[in-house]
Amino acid sequence: MKRILAIASLVFAIKVFLASLTAWSYEFIFLAKAASIKFEETKLNAAPWVKLENMLYKLWLTLPINHPSLDKWLIRLEVFPEGFEGFLLIFLFKFPILILDVLCGVLIYKIAKVFDESKALTALMVWLLNPYVLLTAEMIGSNDLVLVFLVLLSIWLILKGKNFLSCFPLMVGIAFKFYSILATPILAIYMFKKGLKKELMALTLSVAFGIFLYSFWLEKAGLNFAYTLLNYSPLTFQVSEMFLSQYTARVGLSVTSATAYAFLIFNYWKNDKA
Repeated sequence: MKRILAIASLVFAIKVFLASLTAWSYEFIFLAKAASIKFEETKLNAAPWVKLENMLYKLWLTLPINHPSLDKWLIRLEVFPEGFEGFLLIFLFKFPILILDVLCGVLIYKIAKVFDESKALTALMVWLLNPYVLLTAEMIGSNDLVLVFLVLLSIWLILKGKNFLSCFPLMVGIAFKFYSILATPILAIYMFKKGLKKELMALTLSVAFGIFLYSFWLEKAGLNFAYTLLNYSPLTFQVSEMFLSQYTARVGLSVTSATAYAFLIFNYWKNDKA
């Protein structure tokens, strides 16, 4: 166990290091700009993630350090953020992603432990050592781990017998990014098979309310809900209310992870190990 903890700590340290040094992805620059120097003038300040990042930017401004201009980095794309202050800002912007990475690992460990305790640590290490997670989350700065965490939390609550509560993380996920709705059929089938009619109704209402919240802030951000549904498929694009660009034409981390977790739920339901 000590060896596993040592490896996990080393992996996390590497993730922190790489997260603080990588600042050139389109997604990250777009978010960083919207959350900092362009926050007041962009409609994207209605986006939940942009609001969170803006709070971290304001925290950086309150620190007793130099605060160099970000124009050359975020506007003209000429230079990498210079000095300790620039790296600290990058770290703060990615700090929520690092925390979510750890929380996802904890939930994966707990979920795997329910099915096979002997393989729980293996499942945890597969997550921590997954290069795709490192690339898309810590290095590129994608916020898809929010959805992964919320889907995992829903699954964990179901496994703990808290079926009603499992509806709410999914609702929050849909309100944050729409394609977390892909997990809904899995939970619905599970509840239907178990005869959980009240919980199934709660799930339906939660999904509907999540869609309403998503549509509401999407409109506040000046983006069209129908357009995103018609032009972006969650199976071929990283669907995002903020990154409607051909450069993000890749399978989203949430879609990949949700598929794997759906398989776990299916096995759980099929084997009837309530």
